[in-house]
Amino acid sequence: MAKLYLKENRLDGAREHLARARALDPKDRTAYSQLAVVYRRTGKPELASAMLISLNKLNQEDRQQDHRQRLQVVEESSSSGEAAP
Repeated sequence: MAKLYLKENRLDGAREHLARARALDPKDRTAYSQLAVVYRRTGKPELASAMLISLNKLNQEDRQQDHRQRLQVVEESSSSGEAAP
């Protein structure tokens, strides 16, 4: 719904749906990026920036988690004598 509202420039409706989506799933990157668009369009650059900062943190957490998982695979492979991927 929020994407349709954005296309129609119905920013209040888009913001409401995106805020609900973010509340239901705080790790939903789409909600943060689309909220940044809504806030930019409504002349609230500080809120848009806050959404982008939150999005950046989520992306960084995912990269760190991915790195930890890869490291664990390598460590497990090394301890079992297998070649690392």
